[in-house]
Amino acid sequence: MLPFLVGRLEARGEEREPLVDLFREIGAPAVALLVERLTLAESRNARKLIIEALVAIGAEAGGLLAEHLADSRWYVVRNAAVILGEIGDPASVGPLRACLVHADARVRRETLRSLVKIGGEQAEEAVIGLLSAEDELTKRHAVISLGLLKSRRAVEPLCALIERRDPFKQSLALKRDAIQALGRIGDRRAVPYLLRLLEHRPWFGRRRWDDIRMAVVASLAQIGDPAALDLLNVLTMQGGMLAVASADAAEDIRRRRESVND
Repeated sequence: MLPFLVGRLEARGEEREPLVDLFREIGAPAVALLVERLTLAESRNARKLIIEALVAIGAEAGGLLAEHLADSRWYVVRNAAVILGEIGDPASVGPLRACLVHADARVRRETLRSLVKIGGEQAEEAVIGLLSAEDELTKRHAVISLGLLKSRRAVEPLCALIERRDPFKQSLALKRDAIQALGRIGDRRAVPYLLRLLEHRPWFGRRRWDDIRMAVVASLAQIGDPAALDLLNVLTMQGGMLAVASADAAEDIRRRRESVND
């Protein structure tokens, strides 16, 4: 009977709600078959309907889906990670953490996305741990994810990252991502670090460093700390694109301060 019902779900999405209620009542056998059918379904619409059904079943499906995170097939692991992220149960964070070091980059990417969707302290800690990864792309994904999480726990590690010496300018993309993440987080603890970057003028690679300074100005505007106004006002007088951006940022900060005072 279960294969017949799952077949009905794949073929006729309009009957989803009563079928999902039935699958929820049946429990683990239904979830197991849905997960297996997800790996075999030929059409995108059928896969979409199965995923929606598993998400609708919710935390009751989470335990079995977590078991599939250890499957030898990368696409099964990826699908399980995606669905766990959609379900959003904090209990899934522990099993998902193991997938952050999966051999397949597609699994690692979807696991990060799922942890961002779930959120919470455990998810933040798992993503912060990736800042020490050897792979530059993994670190960049982690930095961007921490910005999306607005993780205040990540402020100090991100500040340490932007202050790390890079004489040959090989990690500017990572540094820019970290600056933008600090802007999204909006914590004033980052301001002294950002101001030091803004004041720094290297001997080499000045054009590329100007891109970093533009990112700093944008982040300072997002954070809105009046402590940045003095330096922004100085830069406004120097001309160029950075001066325009600094003037806009200073105006945003002043406007925000006035609205708070009102």
